[in-house]
Amino acid sequence: MSLLVWNCQGLGNLWTVKELRDLLRANNPHLVFLAETKCSSSQIENLKRKLDLFGYCVESREKSGSLALLWQKSVEVQLQSFSKYHVDASVRTEESEECWRFTGVYGEPDASKRSEFWHLLCRLSQQSVRPWLCAGDFNEILEHSEKKGGPMRAEWQIRNFRNCLVDCGLNDLGFSGAAHTWCNNHQTPHTIRERLDRACSSSSWSSLFLEARVLHLESPYSDHAPLIIELRPKMKWDLSGCRKRFRFEAVWIQESECEATVTNAWLAPDSPQPECRLREKLASVSARLSCWGRSFGREVGERLTELERLKKFFGNNVAKICGQKKGTVIPVFSMLKQAMDIRLIQFCDCVLLMVLGLSQWKGGEGWCLEYFEGVFTSSRPSPDDIRSGTEHLQPVVSSEMADSLLRPYTEMESLSQYRPISLCNVEGLDNVLVAFETNHFLHTHSKGRKHFMNLKLDISKAYDRVEWSFLRKVMESLCSLFRAAADRGTIPGVAVCRGAPSISHLLFPDDTMVFCPATLSTVQAVRLVLDTYKLASGQKINLHKSSAVFSRNTPRDTRQNLVTVLGIRLENKHEVYLGLPALAYRFKKALFAALKDRIWKRVQGWQEKSLSQAGKTILIQAVVQAIPSYAMSYFKLPKSLLQEFQALAANFFWHDGDRQRIHWLAWDQMCSSKLEGGLGFRNLEAFNLALLAKQLWRLLTRPESLVYQVLKAKYFPHSHLFDATLGSRPSYTWRSIFTAMNLFRSGCRWRIGTGHSVNIWEDPWIPRTPSFRVITPQPLNILASQVSELIDADLRVWNESLVNSLFSPEDRDLILQIPLRLVGSTDLLVWHYSRNGLFSVRSAYHLALACARPASSNEIRWSRQLWSKIWQAHMPNKAKVFSWQAIRNILPTASNLHKRMPQEYSIVLCARKRWKLLSTPSFAAPSLDRFGHSPTFNGVASILLY
Repeated sequence: MSLLVWNCQGLGNLWTVKELRDLLRANNPHLVFLAETKCSSSQIENLKRKLDLFGYCVESREKSGSLALLWQKSVEVQLQSFSKYHVDASVRTEESEECWRFTGVYGEPDASKRSEFWHLLCRLSQQSVRPWLCAGDFNEILEHSEKKGGPMRAEWQIRNFRNCLVDCGLNDLGFSGAAHTWCNNHQTPHTIRERLDRACSSSSWSSLFLEARVLHLESPYSDHAPLIIELRPKMKWDLSGCRKRFRFEAVWIQESECEATVTNAWLAPDSPQPECRLREKLASVSARLSCWGRSFGREVGERLTELERLKKFFGNNVAKICGQKKGTVIPVFSMLKQAMDIRLIQFCDCVLLMVLGLSQWKGGEGWCLEYFEGVFTSSRPSPDDIRSGTEHLQPVVSSEMADSLLRPYTEMESLSQYRPISLCNVEGLDNVLVAFETNHFLHTHSKGRKHFMNLKLDISKAYDRVEWSFLRKVMESLCSLFRAAADRGTIPGVAVCRGAPSISHLLFPDDTMVFCPATLSTVQAVRLVLDTYKLASGQKINLHKSSAVFSRNTPRDTRQNLVTVLGIRLENKHEVYLGLPALAYRFKKALFAALKDRIWKRVQGWQEKSLSQAGKTILIQAVVQAIPSYAMSYFKLPKSLLQEFQALAANFFWHDGDRQRIHWLAWDQMCSSKLEGGLGFRNLEAFNLALLAKQLWRLLTRPESLVYQVLKAKYFPHSHLFDATLGSRPSYTWRSIFTAMNLFRSGCRWRIGTGHSVNIWEDPWIPRTPSFRVITPQPLNILASQVSELIDADLRVWNESLVNSLFSPEDRDLILQIPLRLVGSTDLLVWHYSRNGLFSVRSAYHLALACARPASSNEIRWSRQLWSKIWQAHMPNKAKVFSWQAIRNILPTASNLHKRMPQEYSIVLCARKRWKLLSTPSFAAPSLDRFGHSPTFNGVASILLY
């Protein structure tokens, strides 16, 4: 069965009617929904007679709107409700026994009035619990990627559509075909394409039609594309007339008749054609074995019946049964051994051991040896026979490859081939920061005589055309060409500020950026380098995907002339580089809207909704919260956007099928660790700061890197990284990294070497949290300022007399406990919250949580020992999550529902009455009464009342 859904933009046009007939003839839909027919009821009646269809229509108002629902005779349709926005009906077909619901919709074109349409859909969702399919023109998109061209869609419009689908329990069915269903048919660059038409279904409908799919067709006479929805209902397989696949039973080998059956079938006359002999012999053997196996199965059934009779006669005495039918037990147990798990197999081994005795029974190893020794009983090929039979086969591993693999390697050669995955694309990580700083410079460079440009080059299918080893050598050659051109001065590069290194190119296999002055000679030099690379490597530059961006002070005529020489596109700004925004603008939430779309799409699948809360916990931790991690490593995402991410995860966790559920616990408490009564979800704001602090650590430990030299020249040219400031007109990346500076400073301290680089009174060097500084005030008459003055350089020990005279007892004891490193070791900044002194995102994340947590918290502190026992218990994860809910008293019990919704749940709980009865002196002991008033009883009572 299939459905046709189409916004036809008026059926008064004869060409549109002709196209409708062609669609019906080509796809034969059983149900047809048409929007904006702009026809009266009499015109629809005439159309129904011509098309030989039944149907109903909603008349148009002032030559606009109008809906029509048509169906074939084989479909049973009952109209439920209708309006200017929808037609709702129940559908029953011959292919599907279950009755389901279809709603054809036409969304309100005016965005300011579209909330009325969303409220209508929510009301319709509450009128029936049948499987529901809702399709038509919604006049709205679900994510920003569904629109191409024109201004960006307002976030509140998309959010209202998503909330409506969530409240209705509907999921987008996806599509096949063109990405957009509507086009304004304007000329480029004013063309706008959107996906306004779609099909959404409830989880029950998707379960009924597992293979349903939506096809986007093309329409030359309407600006909307027709949709074909193929249902393909779940089939009830009838295997009575099907040919069963041949299966060989291992128990057959123990029967002498099996060998005779195989021999007779194999020696039967065969085909004169050599290529058909093997296939015919195998078919003959399988056919005869199947026929013989059926008779053998009947014999086994008779043996089992006889064993059952003996069991009733002798009882459970296995020895008596085995003594009576020793020859029957062995083949029967051998057959059952194939389908039993390991515990039953061990039981069968014990029974056979009692029957045959230790001398005859060999266990599992004996069975394996006997089986493989008896496989080739009729013909045992010699090594020469095997070699002659395989000499014509094409070897997968050649002799040269085998020699290379078998050649012994030295330890140094093995280490040179080792490349941990954590080190892959390290330069690519630096490229993001350098590219963003350079693009920010071009965007803000609005004055001066010098003009600059940024070329983004795309190599056509760089990974598909050649192997990685060759591609790596080729890219190194391209890098050498650009470096040689920069040394000659033909491609000078761009410096973001005075004293910064000049950047001429940033290479990545399929996404390369070139920075240079916007002059004709420079562009010609770039073109020469690209032509040389193309001829030498065979790689192609995709000019259609390559683009150029110029600094703001570059004249428009100069821009157009230079891109014409290169043959690439002119753009105002590069949108994306290495999967991240190449330049930030004012509205940061819109900059990362794609992340929200990805998260929403991931949690809205009906398969994901069918997970238990334990499965949802794993999906949130492993997938949902990992989606924004890459972007959070470089940018401080807006707090409101992170809250929306967490809201999507919370809604997904507390959902139950197609219905919204109560959020029984605040998300901040669920983000606590499992040993503190939470589920271990990430606090995205703290995790964002931890990832940005990692960038500061990389800058601190890699002063030779290009990104460090660029950032130091621009933001802290005359100071240390610890003393860096935000600076004037900073880029979004540096502004984001700088937000983690306080967290980074609170976790770093100096490890004393010589002590020449550490100030006694200002630098953090005391191993005491949280400040790592001395608490003793600096005396006025003391000139000592460096830690090296407190150390005896010859003996490499602390000057105890000086330390005792300068510091308080608290500081003195900590200083004297600091071990001094060997002679010649320098002072080193280390991360205090790790054992090895190296930075870790995990420790920084927990430090950020500790800094954000208020000093005096009224939050209930649960026993870590109790939670440890629950999460380490050997039981299913869903049982662990249920226990967690019970102990935290967040199950949807009658008492909890009464607290949340007292009007709906105003009944008196039966359990409370019973407890009052048990608490009377005649029934209850003092200990029982104390237990009834304890907090633990609330969790236990929740389980009993669940």
